[in-house]
This record gives sequence, structure tokens and C-alpha cells, in this order.
Amino acid sequence: MTGVELSLAVLGLTAQLFVSAVHSYRFISTAQHLRRDASIEFWKLRIQEVRLRSWGRHWGADREEFERFLEEEGLVEDVRGLLTQIQELFADSKKLKEKFGLKIEGVAEPDTCDQQLLLSVLRAGNPDKPTLAQKFLWSLKDKQKFASLVSDLKELNDGLYCLLDASERRSIGACNESDILRLTNDPVDCDDIQQACIAYRDEAAKGDSSRRWLSPPYVDLIISTSAKKLTIEQSAVVVPPLGSSVPSHVTRDHERDPESVIGYMKQSPTGLRILAEYRSQTALIEWKTIDESNSYQALIAQRMENLARLMEPASPKSSDFRVLNCLGYFRDKALPRYGYLFELPSNTVQLPPVSLHDLLSRGGPHELLLDLGDRFTLARTLASSILRLHECGWVHTSFRSESILFFFSEQAGSSGSTPQPCIKNPYISGFGYSKPNDPAESTLEYSHPNRMHDLYRHPEVVRARGNPGAGDAIRRQQRHDLFSLGIILLEIGLWEQIKALWKEKYTPSAFLAKLLTGYVPRLGHKMGTVYRDVVSDLLNMHIEQHKSTAEVASFLGMSRSESSADEKENKGKDLDELDWWNVVVRLERCKA
Repeated sequence: MTGVELSLAVLGLTAQLFVSAVHSYRFISTAQHLRRDASIEFWKLRIQEVRLRSWGRHWGADREEFERFLEEEGLVEDVRGLLTQIQELFADSKKLKEKFGLKIEGVAEPDTCDQQLLLSVLRAGNPDKPTLAQKFLWSLKDKQKFASLVSDLKELNDGLYCLLDASERRSIGACNESDILRLTNDPVDCDDIQQACIAYRDEAAKGDSSRRWLSPPYVDLIISTSAKKLTIEQSAVVVPPLGSSVPSHVTRDHERDPESVIGYMKQSPTGLRILAEYRSQTALIEWKTIDESNSYQALIAQRMENLARLMEPASPKSSDFRVLNCLGYFRDKALPRYGYLFELPSNTVQLPPVSLHDLLSRGGPHELLLDLGDRFTLARTLASSILRLHECGWVHTSFRSESILFFFSEQAGSSGSTPQPCIKNPYISGFGYSKPNDPAESTLEYSHPNRMHDLYRHPEVVRARGNPGAGDAIRRQQRHDLFSLGIILLEIGLWEQIKALWKEKYTPSAFLAKLLTGYVPRLGHKMGTVYRDVVSDLLNMHIEQHKSTAEVASFLGMSRSESSADEKENKGKDLDELDWWNVVVRLERCKA
């Protein structure tokens, strides 16, 4: 008996039904030409597969406690009934052929196929290479009948989601969107995913209004696929590897004439955000210093152009992607730097924003102590937003409390006269050194050394600071952003600037060790154990799994076994595995 089989036996009947259902999805999706001949239905099927897996992850179907939890909640019969119905849809090959238009070719048709398929996968121990899938060649005979199968699966998934409360459905929905976007890097697939979501949205609008709340709105996923497709298309202009030539042409569609930007202090410090007038509207300037000796100027300019396009007003953005609309960028005539131009949010006072770093400043002019509930909301909002950036295929690289902005609103203040920062509407900024996450994209530049900024960076990044593009340098990755998020969440939990915890005697590694042993534990009584453990996982850059069920979790695709090339270059489990599931969903459970 393999480790997977043994673990499944330990997990119990309900978990085994769940495993069977998940892998039934996988085998049907291998149908010959399904992706080609019925691409929309194919992606509707994959969306339902992701929904089922996410539901199982949320309730711990990969853990021994799953059965006991369902019994305590009085849900065993409901869950088993729904999972059994999913299994039965796939179990009878004759039914698959006659009712749903699917046929097994190349072998004699068994009366039931599910147990054989499941046993084959269990013995293989590898969900990506199911041996029986090479023998059972599914083919699509009737697209309309297959659409009926997908519809039935959606109804059964809706039944499982009925067992969740509204906040759980919301957070799992965000997880679903993230997982679906990770399934492909093909712009054609992005179009098909969009069409599948639009079809689901339209079906929900026409369906029973009393059940409409069960179906995800899909609006954010429709928007996110547009952003991802844009990044994929931009990456088609391949960044040359080290030692090769730079692009012969760099687009400048979003570069603005410096003369069109007026009304600002020309020699202002680069670290200072200032307001200016651009085409008769007030704009925020964020500076990006240029190293004129850097030989990758053309590539850096192209990245600036691509980022400006991603954040332009015409580019659709998810509701929880908290970034300002970018109006373009310009080359400063006085100093070696570029200025990004950002549109101010609506209903705000035309004043420079304050940062989270400012609010955390003890005795500072903008010191503000947030209520516990507002801190939880802020933490969830920031986690969601940085992960939306990751879904678009970008890495921030400079995420810190100074990058989180709050604008002023007269309505936000209790007096109604003195502008107050809108703490419920943070915006992420500081994209001057952001880069695509594509492994082919090197880190071409670093910000100037700054000890306080390095407190937000993982020790491996600080140690590896060297020549941009050098072969031994650390390529900035999304997991490094999530480490920075962990530092910011620690600041929010303690309501203290990270620099207040640092001492001259600390090396980067020693400081991290001090945070983990001396300060993270304090979050338990301040913010609760869930929040504390999220921060600990982020700073440790890994997630612990129950030893007896880790193999099953990987087997089910519940621990990111379907990793991207970027994730696979890292050894062991890293922060990419935490993303939506172990950050946003867990933070959703934190209540004041």
C-alpha cells in the first residue's frame, strides 16, 4: 500500500469520496480535442474543478480532523450525499456516453470506471501522470450533452457552497480566481476563460433569483484575465538574456512631455511624493531614480511603459486591486529620474497622501491608532491587493509601509472640517523597481542601498545585492513580496514601525530570528493566534503541513502541486504556496 493509499484510509470515507470526485474531474478534462472543440465548456469544467478543490481545502479534506469536524457540525450526511452524486455522474461510462456525450475509446467499456481510475492514480502517486488516462481516451461526441454535465456539476458544487457563510464564500471565491489564473499562460486560454465566466454570469442572471447569491459574480475574474493577457502579450517582446542585444524598438506610448507637467517643485527630493498639474487635473508624482551607468536602459524603459499601461485608467482592475490610475510618466529635466503621474482618487482633498509608515510614527504629525477591526480589514486589503498584482504577472520588489498610501477626505473626519486620512481606502504605490515575474526576466536594477528599506527584504535578497543582472544575484520573485507583506502585517499587529525593533548589532538573519522569536509571538494576545500564525508563515517563507496528510494534499493539488516554472525553481515549499489560500482566507477569519 502506498503512502497516499494509507493516508486516504486514515482520512475516512468522506475524504475518499472527495478524492474520487476531484480526480474524476481530472480524467474527464483529458478528453481528446475537448479543449479544441469545446473550449468554453472545457474551462467551465475546470472552473468547477477548482471550486471543488477550494471547498475541500477550506474544510481540511486533506486532514484527519475532516470527518470529525463534519460530524460535530452535523454535515456528514449532506456532504457525503453531494460528493456521492458527483462521483455517480462520472461512475457509469454508459451514462457518460448517452446522457453527456462522452465516450471511452481504445479499450473495452467497463460498467463503471471510477474505482479503476482512482486506484490507478493512487498507485501512481502522481496526479499529473495518471497511468489509466493513457488507456482511457475520452472523446467528445455531443457538445450540448457535455454542457449538461458541466451544468449538473455546477449545481452540486453550489450545494456544497450552501454550507459556507457569506464571508467564507467571498474569500474562497478570491482563492478560486487566483487558482484559475494560474492554470495557463496562454492568451487564447485567457480569452476562453473570460468567455466561460461571461457565460456563467449570464446564466446566473437568467436563473432563479433566490439562488443567484450562490454563484460567484465572476466580474473580478473577467477583469483579471484581461490584465494577465496584457502581461503575457507584453512578455512576448522577450527580454534578452544577459550578454545579448537589447530590443531594437521601445514603445513610448505613455511617456509624457515634461512641459505638460507644471506646478511642482522642480528640485524636490526623490523620496517625496508631490502634487502637480497635468492637463488641467491634479496628479501625484512618484519619482524613480535612473542609474545612467546601467547598460539596460532600454529594457528598463520598456518595463516602465508596460507597467504604465497595466495601471492606466482604461485598463480594467479588480475591485480589490488597490492601485492608482497611472496617467503616464515623464523624464525630469533637472535630475536623472522619471516621474510617474497618478490620478488622485475621487472624493478626496487635493493634498499629498500620508503613508502607513506615517500613521505608525510615534509622536509624528500623522500618528493614528487604528481600532482592531480596522487593522484586520487593512491587513486583508493589503494582502488581496499585492496578490492581485501577482496575478497580473508582476513583482513589486519594494513593498513596505511607506508604499501604502492614504488620501484625505473631509467626509472621513468626525468634525467634518479637518481632512482626515481615509483609512478604509489604502492604495499600494512605489512601483519604481517593479518587474515581471517571468523567469526569463532578470532583475535589471536595484534601488539605492537603504538600511531601513532592507528591513522589509528577506536576508537572502539583502545578502545578494550586487550588480544588476549578474548571474549570482537573487532574482526578485513574488515570494519576496510576500515576505515583505509579513513584515508589514507585523507592523500593523504591533502598531509599530519595523525600524523601532531594529538595533545596530543585528545582521539581516539575526534580525529575522529576533522577529520570529521575540516579536511575532506577541501578536497572539494582540491580534489572535490566526493572525500571528499567518505572519509567522510569511516570515518563515514556508507552510507546515500535517505529516500524515502532506502527501495527500500534494496529490489532490491542494498544496500547489501544479506549480509554475517560477515556483519550481525554488527548493521546497515557499511563499507562493501560501498566496490566497493561507493569507487572505485565514485573515478573513480574524474578527474584532
